[in-house]
Amino acid sequence: MAGRFNGITDSQWSIIKPFLPCKKTRRGRPYANLRCVINSILHVLIEGGRWVSIPDGKVWAPKSTAYGWLKKMATNGTLDKVLSAVIKQADSKEIIDWDNVEFDGTFSPGLGGGEMVEYGYKGKGSTIHVVADGNGFGINLTVTAANGDERSEVIPLLSASHIRKDGSISKGHGDKGYDSKSLRNDLINIGIKPIIPYRRFKNRAQKNVNKASSKKRWLIERFFSWIKRKFRRIATRWERKMIIWKGFIKIAIIMIWVEKLIFG
Repeated sequence: MAGRFNGITDSQWSIIKPFLPCKKTRRGRPYANLRCVINSILHVLIEGGRWVSIPDGKVWAPKSTAYGWLKKMATNGTLDKVLSAVIKQADSKEIIDWDNVEFDGTFSPGLGGGEMVEYGYKGKGSTIHVVADGNGFGINLTVTAANGDERSEVIPLLSASHIRKDGSISKGHGDKGYDSKSLRNDLINIGIKPIIPYRRFKNRAQKNVNKASSKKRWLIERFFSWIKRKFRRIATRWERKMIIWKGFIKIAIIMIWVEKLIFG
């Protein structure tokens, strides 16, 4: 996806097309060309521009159509279904390392001040919470306000239907922010050994952690760097509506996995 985005490739489209909605009857208004819709959404997501920056041409959908479909697919669960499907395809090709998972969060500041305040909007940042496989590729996400409790997001992240629950996951890696007795117990109860450094408190006895294993956390930091560099719209939250913001992030992770399925 380096350089200017000119539209989704045939290989990429062949992977996600089967999971997008299709009109089952001839009655009513026909659907828009969904390939053009995806092209327009990805243009905004990758280039980081405004909706009005979508080019004119046969491969692009109008901005209002693209925005409407993004909202619809994010609301009705279509994007969740596509994300689950590509993860399951990657699992079937054995390109997911389930033995270790890493969880972490990254902050995307909201646009505050300037022109947006004149229109009555003060931007709010959000925290993107992600669980990644042992190779550092995100396999599920949640989004909270900037002051959200990252520890409370771990179990929901691991509860998705496309994440193995057959004992394949043996270790869960997190930074000191995840140091919590309740979280450690929750992970142990589902068969996952927590590899989480202990925070230092004045009255707490020093405890050791497997430092060699905890070093795997850099992989998820690399993942955050990748998606914010490849998908510029994620670096700053411009969206007023959380559902649109979540939709963009899910599509970014879907496209990361689509590339993995194509190139390995």
